[in-house]
Amino acid sequence: MTEGSSVVPALLLTAAVTALAAGFAVFWPGTKVVVIQQEQIARRIKHWSISISRSPT
Repeated sequence: MTEGSSVVPALLLTAAVTALAAGFAVFWPGTKVVVIQQEQIARRIKHWSISISRSPT
């Protein structure tokens, strides 16, 4: 039962750090949120994988 009791403080610490990081990200001057559509990500991955397969070994 001692292992279960150490999980709760770890989860609370993780939640606190996440909330703090999110707060800084939202209110920090110059913060930009970039939204990339799934199709653009797929094209970039495809282009990247093609360029790797063509690189000389």
